[in-house]
Amino acid sequence: MRVLFAGDCANVAANLARGLEGRGVSVSYVQKSLRDPDRPSDVVLYDKYDIVHVSYPFHLWKARLALKARHLVLHWHGSDARNYFVGWPVKKFLRERAEVNLVSTVDLNYWIPEGKHFLGCVDTSVFRPMPEVKKKKGLLEWGRGRSSVWIPHLQLPYYLNQFRAVEVFPSHGLSPKLVSVSALEAAACGLRVRHHPYMTRKWVIENAGVEAAASRLLGVYAGVGVE
Repeated sequence: MRVLFAGDCANVAANLARGLEGRGVSVSYVQKSLRDPDRPSDVVLYDKYDIVHVSYPFHLWKARLALKARHLVLHWHGSDARNYFVGWPVKKFLRERAEVNLVSTVDLNYWIPEGKHFLGCVDTSVFRPMPEVKKKKGLLEWGRGRSSVWIPHLQLPYYLNQFRAVEVFPSHGLSPKLVSVSALEAAACGLRVRHHPYMTRKWVIENAGVEAAASRLLGVYAGVGVE
C-alpha cells in the first residue's frame, strides 16, 4: 500500500503518517503545496498512490491530487467544514470524488452529514508528563481569554505541564465537551480534563496514540478495498 498525506492540522496527518510507516506502509507527506521544498521527491508520482488522504480540503493543489487518486479520503478538522464560503467549489468537487469523509469532532456532521468520526491522533512521546516542570495553581482555561495566545507546537507540552487540570474551549464557541485534539494533548501530559474524567494518559495512548490511530486508519482504508 502507498499513501500520500496532503495537508495537515494540529500534526494529526504527520502523526498518522508515522504510525503507518511503523506498520510497513509506504507513506509520503506534503503539508503546504506541491512546491513544498520539503516534499518527498516522488510526490510528483501522485497517480501511483493507492490512497490520497487530504486534510483541510479546499486548496486547488489538493484538487489536482484528487484528479488521479485511485482512492480519495477527505479529513475535515473544523473551520474547513464550518466556513462554507471558503473554497466551496473545491470542497464540492472533492466531496463528490471522495470515498470516505472523516470528521475530527462529531459536531462537523452538521456540515458533513456523511462524515465518519475519527478520533484525533497525538504523539504521546512529545505530549507527556514532565515532573521537572513546576506546577501552577488553578485551572487552565485553554482557548479562553489570555490563555488563547499562540504557542509553538513543540513548546506546548512544556506550557501544559505547568498545570494540573484543564478545560478546553474550542474555537467558534463550541462546547468544551467535544473531544478535541487539544483535550487529548492535555490528557497525554497527565492533566485532568474537565468534562472528560475518563481521559487519562493511558486512555489517550490506547485510543488516540500514534499506533492506535494508525490501526484505526488502516480499518478505514480496508473499507474502501485497500489493505
